[in-house]
Amino acid sequence: YRMDIWPADPEGGIRGEYRIGDAFARAATDADPVVREAGVWGLGECLRREAGGGGAGAAQSGDSGDSGPEVPSHSRGAVADALLDPAANVRIRAARALAGSPGAAVGAAGNLVKALDDADSSVVVEVLAAIAAAGPAAGEAVPALRMILDGRRTGIDPWRACEPLLAVTRGSADAQAVWTAMASSTQVYVR
Repeated sequence: YRMDIWPADPEGGIRGEYRIGDAFARAATDADPVVREAGVWGLGECLRREAGGGGAGAAQSGDSGDSGPEVPSHSRGAVADALLDPAANVRIRAARALAGSPGAAVGAAGNLVKALDDADSSVVVEVLAAIAAAGPAAGEAVPALRMILDGRRTGIDPWRACEPLLAVTRGSADAQAVWTAMASSTQVYVR
């Protein structure tokens, strides 16, 4: 996933190298939402490979993955920023990318919590999986997750809040209260 490029200036005479993650990060900020979605998808694939989860092209590439990080640190924020994109398809793609990369999800915990307020319930459902991947780093999400569990958020099955709630409260003083709330919630058991 490294790309060698020739400088645009023929007088330059030296060959440059950049990581493909930079190209995906630039695409993730394009004016066209279709291009932004593709850029976020590409960053997600790089993050998944980096996390050891493969990625769409991992099997064909033959790359051992030992060439260092796929996505430079200055490009990682593009996925977190995409959670707040105006286009729902871009927000969904960003949440999926973070769900596949727990390390990146931890870094995006603040935007994940903000994304729980999204008006589009299909975005929120994807964000829930990313919050579960972030674990305790997304602890600020507990009040919003409790609202979903209690059935106070329309359009989202309360069951979907269980895994993220358990993940964010793992090892905390809130863990017992979450188990109690899940056990006593009629919303969860009545289907």
